[in-house]
Amino acid sequence: MSWDDWYWEDWNRYWEDKSRQDWDDWNDRWHDDMRRLHDDMRRLHDDLYWSSQHNSINDPLNPLSPNYMFKDNYTTGEGEGPESVIVAIIVLLIFGFLLWIAWEHVKLLESWGFIVKEIARLFWF
Repeated sequence: MSWDDWYWEDWNRYWEDKSRQDWDDWNDRWHDDMRRLHDDMRRLHDDLYWSSQHNSINDPLNPLSPNYMFKDNYTTGEGEGPESVIVAIIVLLIFGFLLWIAWEHVKLLESWGFIVKEIARLFWF
């Protein structure tokens, strides 16, 4: 075997080993990531399961409870305050305004439709 054959054989063996090692490293990292993701999902599932099983459904510390204490205002969800009534009134006013605009638009389209029909009749007949 000549030196040149030996060199290229060694070269090819080096790169095959390197690519195999890179693939093995990548594969190990991918499996580690999947294992970590699976552990996180299992931990989240266990947290939600045990919090829903062993806390009262009305417990304000249970995140699945309707009375959960929200971190922004630390109030339970037992009753709706005046803020929600004000928001509901504003939403109804906006919805009514949009409905009124739609109604006026329909009336405008009806009148424009009549005008367009008259113009078309003038040009086509």
